[in-house]
Amino acid sequence: AEGQLPEIVTLIINTIATQPSVLGLNLLLFLGILMFTDTSSGKGRWNYIVGAIHGLLHLVNLYFLTWLFSRLNLHHWEMSVGSWDHVLLFSGEMILVGGITSAVIFGIYLLFSISLLDNHITEASSSFRWEGYKNFLRIHVTQKGITIYPVGVEKVVTNWKNTGTAEKPKFEGDAIDCSLIEDPIEIFHKP
Repeated sequence: AEGQLPEIVTLIINTIATQPSVLGLNLLLFLGILMFTDTSSGKGRWNYIVGAIHGLLHLVNLYFLTWLFSRLNLHHWEMSVGSWDHVLLFSGEMILVGGITSAVIFGIYLLFSISLLDNHITEASSSFRWEGYKNFLRIHVTQKGITIYPVGVEKVVTNWKNTGTAEKPKFEGDAIDCSLIEDPIEIFHKP
């Protein structure tokens, strides 16, 4: 049958191999995602391998959804190529479903990266519910200006106990191990 998945894969490969603009756009997408890979921490070359797989999954997602929605719209619903209803429906499908599946792929990549490779901590911590690492800002205000201290707590204290009374509670636990996660930021007042 015309337009089956193996034929489409062959067509995609031939198009990428013979059309420089298509090759360039694919490389741009792939390399952009690969460059996002956190290489300052983690497991060295495994970061690049997982980053490359992440980029390939986004390309597969793009081409699979393009094939699926084209197949549905043109063959099942018998729309004509380039008609406004087809263009609008295809665009909506790609934005909605493609956006959701790309977000899921990205989320799985971040989960895998932070759990197994110990990288992308900054990107994943905003959505990753991890009890072990917390950050906060300590701000010192003077007449000269403001100094901001970004503080990180590697291991959160969980063994707090009330050693006081109900009226005057006093909580004690292990010592809090904290450190600056980057240099202080100074903002001076200019008269």
